Amino acid sequence: MDDPATRHIILNAEGLTFMDSSGIGVILGRYKKLQARDGKLVVCGVSPPVHRLFEMAGLFKVLNVEERESQALRTLGEAV
Repeated sequence: MDDPATRHIILNAEGLTFMDSSGIGVILGRYKKLQARDGKLVVCGVSPPVHRLFEMAGLFKVLNVEERESQALRTLGEAV
């Protein structure tokens, strides 16, 4: 993220079974940095417990979330 040329990130959350508010803060911080660069953050592979947290936090209104990494790559391909 320190490289200004970084405009797009895929966060593959496979295997992630727990996240708290600090994790949400990190994701939103990266999202805001990428937005400022006219970029995108796509999250994929979200487990059911993390999915529920994203729902409660309203992240689906803000973030692009895909089921698989291949779908996330397609989403970013449309952004490039």
